[in-house]
Amino acid sequence: MLRPRTPLFNVADDASNGGGGTAPATTPVVETPTAEAPKPGVIATATALLRGANANAATVAALRADLTTRDATIADLTAQITTRDATIAAQLTELQSFRTQAADLQAAVTALETKQTDVQTEVIHQLAAAGLPEAQLPKGTGSAAPSSTAEELWAQAESVTDPKEKGRLAAQALKLTEGKVHSLSLN
Repeated sequence: MLRPRTPLFNVADDASNGGGGTAPATTPVVETPTAEAPKPGVIATATALLRGANANAATVAALRADLTTRDATIADLTAQITTRDATIAAQLTELQSFRTQAADLQAAVTALETKQTDVQTEVIHQLAAAGLPEAQLPKGTGSAAPSSTAEELWAQAESVTDPKEKGRLAAQALKLTEGKVHSLSLN
Protein backbone atom coordinates (compact mmCIF):
# COMPACT_ATOMS: atom_id res chain seq x y z
CA MET A 1 0.00 0.00 0.00
CA LEU A 2 1.25 3.44 -0.87
CA ARG A 3 1.70 6.03 1.69
CA PRO A 4 0.73 9.47 0.76
CA ARG A 5 3.52 11.70 -0.44
CA THR A 6 6.01 8.88 -0.56
CA PRO A 7 8.13 8.65 -3.67
CA LEU A 8 7.56 5.44 -5.60
CA PHE A 9 11.22 4.48 -5.74
CA ASN A 10 11.28 4.15 -1.93
CA VAL A 11 8.33 1.76 -1.99
CA ALA A 12 9.76 -0.46 -4.69
CA ASP A 13 13.01 -0.84 -2.84
CA ASP A 14 11.47 -1.52 0.55
CA ALA A 15 11.85 -5.20 1.46
CA SER A 16 9.35 -5.06 4.26
CA ASN A 17 6.55 -4.46 1.84
CA GLY A 18 7.39 -7.53 -0.14
CA GLY A 19 9.11 -5.70 -2.83
CA GLY A 20 11.88 -8.26 -2.77
CA GLY A 21 14.44 -5.72 -3.41
CA THR A 22 18.00 -5.85 -2.28
CA ALA A 23 18.33 -2.28 -1.29
CA PRO A 24 19.09 -1.56 2.26
CA ALA A 25 16.12 -0.81 4.40
CA THR A 26 15.47 2.83 4.78
CA THR A 27 13.24 4.52 7.13
CA PRO A 28 10.26 6.07 5.55
CA VAL A 29 10.30 9.86 5.29
CA VAL A 30 7.49 11.32 7.31
CA GLU A 31 6.54 14.84 6.56
CA THR A 32 5.31 16.87 9.44
CA PRO A 33 2.21 18.90 8.79
CA THR A 34 2.78 22.61 8.64
CA ALA A 35 0.80 25.12 10.66
CA GLU A 36 -0.62 26.72 7.52
CA ALA A 37 -4.03 25.67 6.40
CA PRO A 38 -4.23 24.55 2.85
CA LYS A 39 -4.94 27.43 0.47
CA PRO A 40 -8.26 27.25 -1.30
CA GLY A 41 -8.17 26.76 -4.98
CA VAL A 42 -8.94 29.40 -7.58
CA ILE A 43 -12.47 28.11 -8.11
CA ALA A 44 -13.19 28.06 -4.38
CA THR A 45 -11.86 31.63 -4.01
CA ALA A 46 -13.94 32.88 -6.96
CA THR A 47 -17.05 31.17 -5.61
CA ALA A 48 -16.55 32.77 -2.19
CA LEU A 49 -16.08 36.19 -3.77
CA LEU A 50 -19.21 35.82 -5.88
CA ARG A 51 -21.26 34.73 -2.87
CA GLY A 52 -19.98 37.77 -0.93
CA ALA A 53 -20.53 40.01 -3.92
CA ASN A 54 -24.21 39.06 -4.06
CA ALA A 55 -24.67 39.98 -0.39
CA ASN A 56 -22.60 43.15 -0.86
CA ALA A 57 -24.56 44.08 -3.98
CA ALA A 58 -27.79 44.16 -1.98
CA THR A 59 -26.14 46.33 0.69
CA VAL A 60 -24.68 48.64 -1.92
CA ALA A 61 -28.07 48.96 -3.65
CA ALA A 62 -29.75 49.81 -0.33
CA LEU A 63 -27.08 52.40 0.46
CA ARG A 64 -27.46 53.95 -3.00
CA ALA A 65 -31.22 54.18 -2.50
CA ASP A 66 -30.68 55.88 0.87
CA LEU A 67 -28.18 58.26 -0.70
CA THR A 68 -30.62 59.14 -3.49
CA THR A 69 -33.35 59.79 -0.94
CA ARG A 70 -31.06 61.99 1.13
CA ASP A 71 -29.92 63.91 -1.95
CA ALA A 72 -33.55 64.60 -2.81
CA THR A 73 -34.23 65.72 0.77
CA ILE A 74 -31.22 68.03 0.72
CA ALA A 75 -32.33 69.56 -2.58
CA ASP A 76 -35.85 70.07 -1.19
CA LEU A 77 -34.54 71.71 1.99
CA THR A 78 -32.21 73.94 0.00
CA ALA A 79 -35.16 75.08 -2.13
CA GLN A 80 -37.20 75.79 1.00
CA ILE A 81 -34.34 77.82 2.50
CA THR A 82 -34.00 79.83 -0.71
CA THR A 83 -37.74 80.51 -0.74
CA ARG A 84 -37.71 81.59 2.90
CA ASP A 85 -34.70 83.84 2.35
CA ALA A 86 -36.54 85.55 -0.51
CA THR A 87 -39.66 85.92 1.66
CA ILE A 88 -37.64 87.41 4.51
CA ALA A 89 -35.95 89.88 2.16
CA ALA A 90 -39.35 90.93 0.76
CA GLN A 91 -40.78 91.33 4.26
CA LEU A 92 -37.78 93.43 5.37
CA THR A 93 -38.31 95.70 2.38
CA GLU A 94 -42.01 95.95 3.18
CA LEU A 95 -41.25 96.65 6.85
CA GLN A 96 -38.89 99.48 5.88
CA SER A 97 -41.61 100.86 3.61
CA PHE A 98 -44.13 100.70 6.47
CA ARG A 99 -41.71 102.47 8.81
CA THR A 100 -41.16 105.22 6.24
CA GLN A 101 -44.91 105.59 5.74
CA ALA A 102 -45.47 105.70 9.50
CA ALA A 103 -42.87 108.45 9.87
CA ASP A 104 -44.48 110.37 6.99
CA LEU A 105 -47.93 109.96 8.56
CA GLN A 106 -46.65 111.09 11.95
CA ALA A 107 -45.10 114.17 10.37
CA ALA A 108 -48.38 114.88 8.54
CA VAL A 109 -50.40 114.47 11.75
CA THR A 110 -48.06 116.82 13.60
CA ALA A 111 -48.32 119.36 10.80
CA LEU A 112 -52.12 119.13 10.79
CA GLU A 113 -52.28 119.50 14.58
CA THR A 114 -50.07 122.57 14.36
CA LYS A 115 -52.18 123.98 11.52
CA GLN A 116 -55.39 123.28 13.46
CA THR A 117 -54.01 125.09 16.51
CA ASP A 118 -52.93 128.00 14.34
CA VAL A 119 -56.34 128.17 12.63
CA GLN A 120 -58.18 128.05 15.97
CA THR A 121 -55.94 130.74 17.38
CA GLU A 122 -56.45 132.89 14.28
CA VAL A 123 -60.23 132.47 14.47
CA ILE A 124 -60.21 133.50 18.12
CA HIS A 125 -58.06 136.54 17.30
CA GLN A 126 -60.32 137.60 14.45
CA LEU A 127 -63.44 137.20 16.57
CA ALA A 128 -61.83 139.20 19.37
CA ALA A 129 -60.77 141.87 16.88
CA ALA A 130 -64.34 142.00 15.58
CA GLY A 131 -65.49 142.98 19.07
CA LEU A 132 -66.99 139.70 20.29
CA PRO A 133 -67.02 139.63 24.11
CA GLU A 134 -64.52 137.24 25.73
CA ALA A 135 -67.26 135.10 27.29
CA GLN A 136 -68.67 134.33 23.83
CA LEU A 137 -65.31 133.43 22.26
CA PRO A 138 -64.75 129.73 21.55
CA LYS A 139 -62.47 127.91 23.91
CA GLY A 140 -59.00 127.31 22.44
CA THR A 141 -56.71 124.39 23.00
CA GLY A 142 -55.58 125.63 26.38
CA SER A 143 -54.19 128.80 24.86
CA ALA A 144 -54.50 132.15 26.45
CA ALA A 145 -57.43 134.29 25.52
CA PRO A 146 -56.81 136.58 22.56
CA SER A 147 -57.27 139.61 24.76
CA SER A 148 -54.17 138.55 26.72
CA THR A 149 -51.25 140.80 26.27
CA ALA A 150 -47.83 139.65 25.18
CA GLU A 151 -46.55 140.12 28.71
CA GLU A 152 -49.28 137.84 30.11
CA LEU A 153 -48.45 135.18 27.50
CA TRP A 154 -44.76 135.41 28.39
CA ALA A 155 -45.62 135.03 32.08
CA GLN A 156 -47.78 132.01 31.35
CA ALA A 157 -45.01 130.47 29.24
CA GLU A 158 -42.59 130.95 32.14
CA SER A 159 -44.93 129.14 34.56
CA VAL A 160 -45.72 126.17 32.29
CA THR A 161 -43.50 123.04 32.60
CA ASP A 162 -44.63 121.28 29.41
CA PRO A 163 -42.19 122.22 26.60
CA LYS A 164 -44.85 121.98 23.88
CA GLU A 165 -47.22 124.27 25.72
CA LYS A 166 -44.36 126.63 26.56
CA GLY A 167 -43.41 126.81 22.88
CA ARG A 168 -46.99 127.38 21.78
CA LEU A 169 -47.49 130.22 24.29
CA ALA A 170 -44.16 131.79 23.29
CA ALA A 171 -45.19 131.61 19.61
CA GLN A 172 -48.45 133.39 20.38
CA ALA A 173 -46.62 136.04 22.37
CA LEU A 174 -44.20 136.55 19.47
CA LYS A 175 -47.12 137.04 17.10
CA LEU A 176 -48.59 139.70 19.38
CA THR A 177 -45.27 141.50 19.79
CA GLU A 178 -44.61 141.28 16.05
CA GLY A 179 -41.40 139.24 16.44
CA LYS A 180 -39.76 141.10 19.32
CA VAL A 181 -37.78 138.59 21.34
CA HIS A 182 -38.35 138.15 25.05
CA SER A 183 -36.05 136.19 27.35
CA LEU A 184 -37.68 132.91 28.33
CA SER A 185 -36.17 130.26 30.57
CA LEU A 186 -36.35 126.74 29.21
CA ASN A 187 -36.71 125.06 32.62
